[in-house]
Amino acid sequence: MLEQAFIIAFIVYFLKATTWKGMIFHSFKERLETLPSLIRMPLFECPVCMTPWWGVAVYLAAHYAGINEFQELSVPRLIFAVLTASGINTVVLIINKIYDDLPHEKINKDKE
Repeated sequence: MLEQAFIIAFIVYFLKATTWKGMIFHSFKERLETLPSLIRMPLFECPVCMTPWWGVAVYLAAHYAGINEFQELSVPRLIFAVLTASGINTVVLIINKIYDDLPHEKINKDKE
């Protein structure tokens, strides 16, 4: 189940990355900016919020596509894999936040 959770988490983060500036779905995201936050967050803005929705879709698509890791389909297994994937994406966001808060100018000067 942990393998499924990592696969789901990475696919959801990939979907998020496709909406970054310069990426393929960035213009699509810009057109949807007027949607309420309640819709934007799980659709494309927040990987943690996206995971329950996109994660279920990924799990089911992988199952019906015949991918070995997703062959066992049960509601408890699906729920725990998706919740674990949300936790993984939470950790990734925390690591990104820590990195963003680092004083990059000082780090770059130390390298020179």
